[in-house]
Parts: sequence; structure tokens; C-alpha cells
Amino acid sequence: LTIHSQYDFLLRRLDGYFDILELKGPDTPLFVRTRGKKKVMSNALKTAISQIIFYLAEARTYYLQIRKQTGIDVCFPKGIIIIGRRKKEESELLKNHQEFLHNIEILTYDDIIDIAKKTIQIYRKGGKL
Repeated sequence: LTIHSQYDFLLRRLDGYFDILELKGPDTPLFVRTRGKKKVMSNALKTAISQIIFYLAEARTYYLQIRKQTGIDVCFPKGIIIIGRRKKEESELLKNHQEFLHNIEILTYDDIIDIAKKTIQIYRKGGKL
């Protein structure tokens, strides 16, 4: 959208607005253990969050310029990170982290599979999103 940005994907939502998606690998850990055995965010997750914050800030700063040059209305996008696989023992930890990341959603590849399955079920039943 801007000269400096290289988003992984720009997603158009059903309401016509856009979100910014950052992809990391499915084998990427979300959390790692410290020497004290406490789990903390992995470097890959920290980097992904930092990248998304940079992209969201750029979208806000250059909103009018982006709209004028591309015709795309990136008004208050949400940042979405898809990273790693779901681990039952980390679900509460991930939930706690997300409570403080108000405009950033962290999803695992397992979450994406679950969302896709639910979407398919809705369409098979004749429903609409």
C-alpha cells in the first residue's frame, strides 16, 4: 500500500474494509520456556507482532495517501497473525496475551482449519455469513 510496506496479505472483509495479515510458518513456536521454566513469547511471535504494529501505524499515518493512490480504503485495519499450531497447554497463555493486543488477532493454523470447517458447514446448510 505504501512504498515501504510489504504486507503478506491485505484481506478484504465482508463489510468492505481491509485487514492486514502476517503469516509465519506452521512449525513456528508461539511460546518458549525460559531458564526459570516460565513460558514467554517466542522471538518469531514478537517479531510478527512488531511487524503488524509497524504496518498498522503506516496504514494510519498514510491513510489518505493510500486511498488516493490505490482507491483502497484501509480505515482502521485489524492486524491478523497466523502462526504455529495450537497447543492445549498454551491456550490460556495465548488468550491472556491477546487480551492486551486490542487491534491484533493471533491465530494458529489449527484455528484457520476450524474456521474453514465451520464456514463450510454453514454454506452446506444453506446459510449465509
